[in-house]
Amino acid sequence: MSFIGFNFKRLLDENGNEKSTAHAHKKKGKVQTIGFEKEIPQKKEEIENLLKVTDEQATYISNLEQGTVEWLNSRRPNGIGRLTGSVFSGILGFSPYQSQQKSLKELIFPTFKGNFLTRWGSDHEDFACDKFQACLEEKNPTKTVQVNHFGLLINSQEPFLAYSPDGDVKIFSETGQLEEESLLEIKCPGSPKYKNKTGSDPIYGIHDWPNGKSGPVPINYWFQIQLGCYVLKRKRCYFCIWIPTQTQVFLIDYDESYFLNTILPLARDVYWNKYIPMLQNDRNEKISSWMKWKSTQLSSSEVPAGLGTSWYSIVEEHVTGGGIIALKDTGGDYWQNKLVDATCFEYNVPKDSSVDLMLRKEAKDSNKKWTFRLYKTTYAKDHYLGEWLLNDSIINGNKTKLQLFRSQTQSDVHEEVVDVFRSRSESNHELFLSKLFPGFNIVHEPEASIRIYQDVVMNGKEIEETKDNYTIDFVVSKGPLRVSFESKSCWEDFGDVAKTKCRLLRDGGYHCVFGIVGSTPDIYYFGNSDDEETTMDLSTMRKWVSENCSM
Repeated sequence: MSFIGFNFKRLLDENGNEKSTAHAHKKKGKVQTIGFEKEIPQKKEEIENLLKVTDEQATYISNLEQGTVEWLNSRRPNGIGRLTGSVFSGILGFSPYQSQQKSLKELIFPTFKGNFLTRWGSDHEDFACDKFQACLEEKNPTKTVQVNHFGLLINSQEPFLAYSPDGDVKIFSETGQLEEESLLEIKCPGSPKYKNKTGSDPIYGIHDWPNGKSGPVPINYWFQIQLGCYVLKRKRCYFCIWIPTQTQVFLIDYDESYFLNTILPLARDVYWNKYIPMLQNDRNEKISSWMKWKSTQLSSSEVPAGLGTSWYSIVEEHVTGGGIIALKDTGGDYWQNKLVDATCFEYNVPKDSSVDLMLRKEAKDSNKKWTFRLYKTTYAKDHYLGEWLLNDSIINGNKTKLQLFRSQTQSDVHEEVVDVFRSRSESNHELFLSKLFPGFNIVHEPEASIRIYQDVVMNGKEIEETKDNYTIDFVVSKGPLRVSFESKSCWEDFGDVAKTKCRLLRDGGYHCVFGIVGSTPDIYYFGNSDDEETTMDLSTMRKWVSENCSM
């Protein structure tokens, strides 16, 4: 098929500045947001159907304004990227700047948003196009020169390939007969290495190409040109290099035999056997993460009330010092709060704020007294990210960075998601505890122990017997008092692993620890030592609560 572009000729004043006109050569595209809410089909024919376009659709897409929703969707239907000119050499493994693996990852989730050099190129591309057209018109004074422009060109026979040309050159005779059709590729290098060059030597130098030839085009641009000629069905390309000191133009031939017999089979192989499997795995992981993230969503009643009007709220203060602070991360470029990895979260607070001043001593003290509950707002929803300790605070300009830490095991456990896989017995136990401890706060499965946090996070000690789980099912709290319960549906499940974890929590000296077992339920008290461990009936448990938990 053939594409029909549009000829937009801008008007320049006597100083070379652009006058106000209705059109520009090309609208510059936006950075695309890549969604991951849909799975990638497993069957090749299903993916091909998503990529497929008819000749009519390809023509329509070729004239879409760059940056529109339709244009973006045409580039990545269902988030499946097509191979375009800018990534072509890297995907095939011929980029001088990055590995094939990195190029594939960049196609899956683009991270490059441009820099000074790319902005320089974009800012001067239209001017360079005018220079090129003026030069071609000067060489063909009796003929008509057009430079047409497109959005995205998709090859309807190989729809995983697409190309956005800088221009399509047409030269007409005096009688209006079409004499030439060629691709135009424009480069405006902004690097000092190139942009101040003088003389007739090729600005980019001479480069070897994989077809056994060489010329004034770097290999990544040579692959781009070959793809463009294939998609647009052109036999050659004007390679225009504009720098402030001069404009160079070279004619580069399309090597049809090499493209069809070598490049195209390689592109098919890499796309279907490397890129698509990587994309499928990546999408599945993102969907899994998203489902976990979504399942941590909270109702407004579950978020500490103070976070409705502030970024922090002191949930509890203990008589002996410390307590629980809730922090809310609403995102944004200014604060730059971020999850560094599964065990580290960086949270920035205003320098010299009351929280900052209060926590400076905490950051340097090995005896941690404050627990941080982290909440995050995203997609207009609040999510709970678990409990953390403060490892350090670092002053940076008008902000103080709080470095919050927890163990990998605690993070893994939290990823299993609070309240999602709760058993019926746990739900019944929570109801029982709410009646046994009226007026107390009951939290299900927090990352519970200050002592364990200090051992594992701060001192780097991994306790062999409890590697699988550092959480406790319920913590009942009021002021400085914490009573912890490990919930099991039957005595068979309340084995050595569960008891070892409870003993570890007890020996930290911060919690009174119980096992709560079965539907009745039965109570197992861990006391202050192994010798004091005992079972309790309900009347004994109620007596213990009245004697030890009245405030």
